[in-house]
Amino acid sequence: MDDTERRPVGRPRSLTDERVADAIIACGFTDLKAVDVAERLSVNPATLYRHVSGHTEMVNLAVSRLVATTVWPALDGDRWREYLESVTWTLWNLVRSHPGLATASPAVGITNPELMSLYSGICLDLIGAGFAPADAGLAVDFVLDLAIDSLKMRETLASQAAADPAVENWYRNLDADLAEAMRESMHGDPAAWFGRKLEVALDGIEHVLRR
Repeated sequence: MDDTERRPVGRPRSLTDERVADAIIACGFTDLKAVDVAERLSVNPATLYRHVSGHTEMVNLAVSRLVATTVWPALDGDRWREYLESVTWTLWNLVRSHPGLATASPAVGITNPELMSLYSGICLDLIGAGFAPADAGLAVDFVLDLAIDSLKMRETLASQAAADPAVENWYRNLDADLAEAMRESMHGDPAAWFGRKLEVALDGIEHVLRR
């Protein structure tokens, strides 16, 4: 007897972390609501709340799923700079591909096992490449924060501008030359600006921690 025959018609499949996480990711993080996730899973909200306690746990499940299913770069010998740059871009692209995630993910942070396992693994790779443990922890913390915070700032600005269009003109209070540069930083190609920030960060790591 197959699964369809055993289960009454119309009864939803049992919820698993993977199914719930996939539904959360499909709903998106910008305005994440349990009722929308429940609808995508074809269950009522009460059923969903027997599996997750609330918004933070939904984000936690989704972050775990995204981290676990992403292909992360591997360290090639002692080429730590190329490795750290690649890891950071992988995270940046992952977060950017899911609007709202940059704002939502700090709510889970160090409580997320998959995220902490990723952080630990990158640190251990840097230690293997010659970094002191504290320096490895600092370097990884620095670039991963940089990736998330750069996108979070854009999400915050977009949210504020939606409520008050005048926010779009924030840069006009600056010196004219600086205003144009900062306008481009927030409204131009996000990858170009972040790439420059990451280059400065990696130069700093190389100069201060690897001298």
